[in-house]
Amino acid sequence: YYSYRVSTKSGKIKWIDQFSKEILYRGRPAELVTIMDITEKKEAEQQLKESEEKFRNIADQSLMGICILQDDVYKYINGAYFKATGYSEEEMLNWKPGEYKKLVHLDYLPIVVEQARKKQQGDKDVKTNYQFKGIKKDGQEFWAELYSKSINYDGRPADLITRIDRTARIIAEEALKDSEKKYFHLFESSPYFIGLIDEDGT
Repeated sequence: YYSYRVSTKSGKIKWIDQFSKEILYRGRPAELVTIMDITEKKEAEQQLKESEEKFRNIADQSLMGICILQDDVYKYINGAYFKATGYSEEEMLNWKPGEYKKLVHLDYLPIVVEQARKKQQGDKDVKTNYQFKGIKKDGQEFWAELYSKSINYDGRPADLITRIDRTARIIAEEALKDSEKKYFHLFESSPYFIGLIDEDGT
């Protein structure tokens, strides 16, 4: 069995699968040959390969973290994704099923696991966008926003995840809330009259 290209009468190139088998024909050794036109299959494979190459080229240059999760293991991760965790690409691609959970804070584990499971199964009832608290390799906590959806990867559903770091924003928001609480506490407990007047004198 082997594949090869042939040129048709019109000059078009086609791909052929050839199956050969030795037989006896009219009492003499012969070769039984069966051929199959696999041009459409080869063209589809080439288009898929080119599509995957384009995706990888774009993803590898992206500043956002991008990964593909299937069977609870990482099938693909770009540089921005693994660098943000403190783990190496090799470490993460060799994790056992479910080890991705070590990146998730215990408080957010239920929603992350549920959404990952649904998207790997191709479920339609999913959240495409949510925030969670994660844990880096060194134990440091971080905040991230996820955009994810089900895709077809190697013929089966998988979870395509885009992750944006939100640590600085969340820390700033929490600091602002703390500042406002302190302000209102001082405001309410002050022994002096304090008021706010707008430009109309109200």
